[in-house]
Amino acid sequence: MNFIKKLLKNKLFIGVVVIAVAVGGYYIYKNATKVPITTRYVTATAAKGTISVSVSGTGQVASTNQVNINPQVGSTITSLPITVGQKVAAGDVIARLDQTNLQQTLRNDQASLDSAKLSLQKLQEPATPLALLQAQNSLAQAQSSKQNAQTDLANAYVSGSTAVTNAFLDLPNIMTGLQDVLMGNEANKNQENMDFYANSIRPYNTTSDQYRNNAFDSYQTAVSAYNKNFSDFKNITGTSTPDQITAIINETYATTGTIAEAIKDTASLVQFYNDMLTQNNVKPIALSATQLNQLNSFTSTINGHLSSISGVQQTILSSQNTITTSLQSIAEKQASIAAITAGPDPLDIKSSQLNIEKSQNALLNDQQTLAYYTVRAPFAGSIAVLPVALGQQVSSGTTIATLIADQQVANVSLNETDVAKIKIGQKATLAFDAIDNLIITGEVSSIDLIGTVSQGVVSYNVKIVFDTQDDRIKAGMSVSAAIITQTDVDVLYVPNEAIKTQGTQSYVQTLVNNAPVRTNVVIGIANDTDTEITSGLNEGDEVVTQTITTGGTAKATTSTTSAIPGLGGGALRGVTGGGGAAFRGN
Repeated sequence: MNFIKKLLKNKLFIGVVVIAVAVGGYYIYKNATKVPITTRYVTATAAKGTISVSVSGTGQVASTNQVNINPQVGSTITSLPITVGQKVAAGDVIARLDQTNLQQTLRNDQASLDSAKLSLQKLQEPATPLALLQAQNSLAQAQSSKQNAQTDLANAYVSGSTAVTNAFLDLPNIMTGLQDVLMGNEANKNQENMDFYANSIRPYNTTSDQYRNNAFDSYQTAVSAYNKNFSDFKNITGTSTPDQITAIINETYATTGTIAEAIKDTASLVQFYNDMLTQNNVKPIALSATQLNQLNSFTSTINGHLSSISGVQQTILSSQNTITTSLQSIAEKQASIAAITAGPDPLDIKSSQLNIEKSQNALLNDQQTLAYYTVRAPFAGSIAVLPVALGQQVSSGTTIATLIADQQVANVSLNETDVAKIKIGQKATLAFDAIDNLIITGEVSSIDLIGTVSQGVVSYNVKIVFDTQDDRIKAGMSVSAAIITQTDVDVLYVPNEAIKTQGTQSYVQTLVNNAPVRTNVVIGIANDTDTEITSGLNEGDEVVTQTITTGGTAKATTSTTSAIPGLGGGALRGVTGGGGAAFRGN
């Protein structure tokens, strides 16, 4: 008893006893609460279907394409079957041009070709008096055609000089009249007429200054053209060359057209004044009606001169073409007569064959040119601007119409890694931030050859043409695109979570007697969700995608296999660097 009391008084002994009791209690508790360890496997089935890989990028909807339609030849517009705002399809006729001169050339070409063939035929036949007579008659006809054309040309120069002279008998009065209408002060002695009209309209319509400025600017342009033209006209004499006469004819036609434009703009100002005051129950001054009548008279006179000068221009051009073709025909006939007289000669036969080829080429070229006289729409769209009118003379640089394409495109930016994986013609899906649930398809139409560097990052612009159009899609909207770079059909695939790697070897786990067994596989392309299996598995095989472990001290632990151990979620072979969307199918 005393011994026990001594032990209880010993603090070290008591501490040792307490620790022993605590340790023993812990092991008793641990054994009492321990739960058996169990492992469960989540599996997926290897299936066959379609697997696609894509490159993703973002960008904006581009503005619609716009093009000015210009003819490839110069002539007069004979048909203009379109209006502003009209929708046209690719290949629709925009305008037809006068083919008169070309048709004459085609006929001459055909005649030259026929003549060349006939010459060769006659050349190869024995010479006869009839053949010689026919060749001589053909030569005489060609010479007569040339002489007639030269006569017509000379008469056309005379007619042109007369037409120009007649024009300058009227143009000074017209220019003076225009000046009086615009700058006279009959309407108000304190201001010019054009300012009176503009000031009178301004309270009712603020565009009055535009009408006034258009009239004044057109007048100034007409004055400049008239002064130069009149100076050149005074230098024309009876000894002037045909080229000088042709130049003054063409210059006078252009000047007369410029004056016609000034008359039109001036009449528009006065008419606008009348219309605005009448609409607002204000009586226009009587002077305006007088001036409108005067301007209409000017227009009639001007149109007469334009028609007269234009007719002369056409006659000159036609005569010159006839002379050219007649000279060619004369040369051919002369060669034919020489060949008939001298008898067949291999060199002559070869020359005649070359003449046939030359005529055929000329005819073919002009037949091809004939298509240029019908101006067609290069793509489907809407007519935005129509700056010409029926009967107007146009050249190859004249804009006949401005066409805006209905088709829209998306400009998407891709990095240098992704852009190397795409090519023109690949399909894409497009989604729009501003339009919920709208997804359309498109096709890659162009890829920048040179990238843009920003803060050390290289990007390339890719243009995607929409397959369909939607009126809700507007230029400038944000767009997300997934460009499909590769699609494998009817292939075996498993979820990415089933794939494991060791070194360069890929493998999956299959269950044998509820225990995982390693199965080596060869993988193909992969996207964000699935990986293609090219060998090592069969359709319907079950593979482990997740391992769940429970047990220990009454708490569960879950172990999920990494999709690609050691890669930290990076891409497999064939996976896009841009995080492409997955397209699964069975």
